[in-house]
Amino acid sequence: LVSVGLTGIAYAARTFFDLEAGRVAPLLVIGTLGTLVPFHDAQPALLTFAALSVAVAALAAWRKHSLPAGVGLGFALPLAFLGGGLDSFALLIAIVFACALHPRWRTDSRRTWIVAAITAAPLLAIWPILVSNHASGSFAGWWSHELTTLQQPPVFDGRRFSYLVWSLWPVLPFGLWTLWMQRKQLMLAPSYLPLVAVIFCTIFYFRSADVTTGVLPLVGAMAVLGMQGANRLRRGAAGAFDWFGATTLTMFVALAWLGGIAILINLPEPIAKNFRIPAPGFVPHWSWMAFSISVVVTLAWMRLVVSAPRSPWRPITGWACGVGTIWILLGMLWLPWIDYTKS
Repeated sequence: LVSVGLTGIAYAARTFFDLEAGRVAPLLVIGTLGTLVPFHDAQPALLTFAALSVAVAALAAWRKHSLPAGVGLGFALPLAFLGGGLDSFALLIAIVFACALHPRWRTDSRRTWIVAAITAAPLLAIWPILVSNHASGSFAGWWSHELTTLQQPPVFDGRRFSYLVWSLWPVLPFGLWTLWMQRKQLMLAPSYLPLVAVIFCTIFYFRSADVTTGVLPLVGAMAVLGMQGANRLRRGAAGAFDWFGATTLTMFVALAWLGGIAILINLPEPIAKNFRIPAPGFVPHWSWMAFSISVVVTLAWMRLVVSAPRSPWRPITGWACGVGTIWILLGMLWLPWIDYTKS
């Protein structure tokens, strides 16, 4: 599901901008802090993320590939409905309706709308029909719950705002920069579609019961919006972001190694003590494969920091690769200890 979502985001960025933007957009999502844990959980929220991305990709391709776009949108709507219920379905319907008001999607696209409706209708209907036939009581309870949830107002509090700000790093600054640059051209399709998606995904986030999963569609929408400004950063801003990412992530790479060594040999003692207390009785095991992969990945990260060519995409690419390096190190060096504490 994550791969489907990343592919949709890549296709939308490539359709609106260029091939290079299509390669970088998924990296921007991968490196965003709010996706780090939810992307590794098996949960229905990933269906909403995938559905949103497929819908945006379909709407981006509306003029160029009308038939595939209609089929894609027709699959995205039931995907959201089956994964997230009426809330997720309403999110996509709101985005589609806003696009239907725009000339790009309103004119010369009747066949595409018909294809989308024909594709979506049976997939939307089959599950409710089966449930109502085989368990009418359960269906009534589910439908009542969905309607109640759909009518709940957004919740604005400090916790949600603070989580939103840090979980959207670094995609949020690129999105805001794009809005500033395109402030006089927001009705152009490459700005209008992702902006509409960002607005409705923000409302969806503040209505979500779980903020950690409610932010996922917003990350995808913000990534497509931020692509316009990502390659047009001023040289000083791009250099500062690149320096901050390389420095910060290198520090976390070093901490991952330090923790892995402490788990393995119980040294240095102050750090090893923090790992022994939550996992009494844990016996570490040496693995040449895990150690070798960790060394290779770390060397690759160091080479990237030192010798990566200068380009507008370097800050995003470096950040995503750094986050990936940290995840691999945690998986190789820390995972036995993590499994022991969770079992």
